Amino acid sequence: MDIIPFLGRLHPMLVHFPIALILLLLIVEVLGEFRSTEHVSSASRMILGLAALSAAAAAAAGWILAREGSFDATLLFRHRWLGVATATGMALALIFHLLSHIGLYRIVLCLTVVFLVAGSHFGATLTHGRWYLSLQTSREKQPRPSHEEADRHPRFATHVSPLLERYCTQCHGPERQKGKLRLDTPAHLQAGGESGPVIVSGNASASAMVVAMQKPDEDDAHMPPEGKPQPTAEEIATIAAWIDSGGAE
Repeated sequence: MDIIPFLGRLHPMLVHFPIALILLLLIVEVLGEFRSTEHVSSASRMILGLAALSAAAAAAAGWILAREGSFDATLLFRHRWLGVATATGMALALIFHLLSHIGLYRIVLCLTVVFLVAGSHFGATLTHGRWYLSLQTSREKQPRPSHEEADRHPRFATHVSPLLERYCTQCHGPERQKGKLRLDTPAHLQAGGESGPVIVSGNASASAMVVAMQKPDEDDAHMPPEGKPQPTAEEIATIAAWIDSGGAE
């Protein structure tokens, strides 16, 4: 196993620890305004040290993970440098706290929280897609076309795109392209990714995407991956019908 990529893939796990610590530190500082004691100062220093170390580790792992190149370049640039700013801010905050420059420490801490919130937003967008929280709920409320209609007149925008958004585009969409594969437009489906095209127009049974969806869940080649929401047999049939009809708009 190549240890460097492995360390990079620890980023999604590591990044939550400094987030929690930084927010906890902010709460301790606010409470300290009402009850300033040596115990509060000691707690702040301990939390600050852990937050600075974990933020540096998460930023380093994220930098390594970014080398995989499967993310939207603009979003990745913003997330990466906001992460670096967060780690740098925590290091400076620790230095100012150790030097007893409490005013500077608090200013840097507040700025770092701003970097943290913005960086977390772009990180969530890279992982889950744009407007994940708002659209996930509204999408579920949208009436779904009948499968009979989809079988007779399958259209990408009406019948296929909502299914791909629900099951596929978090990893294969505009923000993130695992395996250099996008599944949000017919043109991208036709182009395929690192392994070649994923659909064969007019032949769903020979299309890699449909084949992967129909594999047993425990098969490593099954898509979506085990543990993710899975399309029903009828929804797979809708995608297959669209491919068999030519796979056009």
